[in-house]
Amino acid sequence: MSASNPPGDVPAHDSGSDEHVDGAGRSAGVQPPGTLPGGPPPPGSRGARLTPLLTVFWATALVFALLLVLFFVIQNVIPDNRNFFELAILPVVGLLTLLGIVLIFMAARARVTRAFRTWLILTGVSAVGIPLSAILHNLLYALGIHFFGREFWGEPGPGGGDEPVFFFLALIVFPLLLIISAIAGSTIYARRRDGVLLPDA
Repeated sequence: MSASNPPGDVPAHDSGSDEHVDGAGRSAGVQPPGTLPGGPPPPGSRGARLTPLLTVFWATALVFALLLVLFFVIQNVIPDNRNFFELAILPVVGLLTLLGIVLIFMAARARVTRAFRTWLILTGVSAVGIPLSAILHNLLYALGIHFFGREFWGEPGPGGGDEPVFFFLALIVFPLLLIISAIAGSTIYARRRDGVLLPDA
């Protein structure tokens, strides 16, 4: 009893310890686990958790915009430069496919709200669906001609028939879905920011 300190005093060697300070000192001085005073948020914090996912999401949208430029601008402005068009579009399509696959897996694993996750996954599915539908369209078109002749898809020539399903998916459905999904996902994030994150388990 005689060795105890007077009320309100803190031992000098324990001044930096959070166990020997009063309630007010603890709430004011103790940093959250894993954080450094004045430093950036740790990798697992709420502020940093969305950065990789959003980077892939916006990169997917930008690469798709570049693909649209290649299709509708360069092809019309430089119609005779076919080699440049083909060399430029293949890497862009490959990058779009890769980003779409990564976005699907990242969004499926992310602890975000259902609405935000849905639009992210739809963006990724659309990015993968565009080149996949184009490949399946050409494959089915070639198989139809190989097994049933050129008349299988209609009269040959510029005004002739074509495989309709995957052609429509590649040129209309998936591009529109990607545009809508990218806009919807960006709008949800812009309005809610950290609100799209689920609480920590």
